[in-house]
Amino acid sequence: EPRDRRSGAGAFAILGFLALGVLALLGGAVLAGLFGTDPNTGLGEISPTPSATVVATVDPTVSSAPSIGASPPSSGSPGASGEPVVFPDGFTVETQPCIPGSAGVDGCDSNAVSNSGSVWVWVGFRNGTENDVIGVTLLLPDGRTEDGSIPLAQIGCSPTCPGGWTYFPFGGLEPGIYQVEVTRNGEPADATSFEVT
Repeated sequence: EPRDRRSGAGAFAILGFLALGVLALLGGAVLAGLFGTDPNTGLGEISPTPSATVVATVDPTVSSAPSIGASPPSSGSPGASGEPVVFPDGFTVETQPCIPGSAGVDGCDSNAVSNSGSVWVWVGFRNGTENDVIGVTLLLPDGRTEDGSIPLAQIGCSPTCPGGWTYFPFGGLEPGIYQVEVTRNGEPADATSFEVT
């Protein structure tokens, strides 16, 4: 009776395809690590000391209004008590402390309740230009400060943007009451506070 002769090449072919698949996955992970680290997106790791990392987006609406150069000197007028400053060119910001992961286009409406030492400071803005820089200063209960800022040009505001938002994650915060001050080009624009429990 004749025997079927098999060389065993089928098993080698299967192992070869599996090895190629693993290499493709590893290569993709390496390339993603090399090319996927935009400093303006994503989050920093929570550290034992407060630190700000900026993540920002701009509303997809585009204005065709021409740029007038630098933003006008601020001297914005404060609104009613608790209201943000309205600048002469109509620029305004709104600030909200958020539970991490809850920030979105319209804010977060969470007031950072049950924050466990990690808070995102959400900043929404209207009537910005590529020359504007949004800054956030976190005043810690012991008097120290942590700062973060982002030029609106860095998030696609060119030459103007009717609205957008960004957030500044802070982690490793000890229990206490924290003050948040938001600026536009170094001028006060809004303020809020939150408590870490």
